[in-house]
Amino acid sequence: MLPILLIVWLLCAFMGAYVAQCKGRVGMEGAVFGFALGPIGILIEALMPSVARAQPSSSEPEKKPDVARPKPLVSKDDVAMDFVMDMVKQGEKKNRSIRIEEP
Repeated sequence: MLPILLIVWLLCAFMGAYVAQCKGRVGMEGAVFGFALGPIGILIEALMPSVARAQPSSSEPEKKPDVARPKPLVSKDDVAMDFVMDMVKQGEKKNRSIRIEEP
């Protein structure tokens, strides 16, 4: 009987922690209520008001962690320039008056 009672109380502690975290509260608070009071502790934790989580203010941009990213083999400018040069070459075939010297 004692092992079953212990398992039930541990399950109540985990459920209390889960309910507390879902409501934005500290999980340990819910675990203590659930373990100490069992199902009544879970009910108490469920009836407690939710806590508003801190939202980043819109005026401050989010800071992204500095992560070393590999540099691309080809930059966007190179790709754009290649595209422009291809368009110019196609235009030269249609109209011989366009002259661009390639480096």
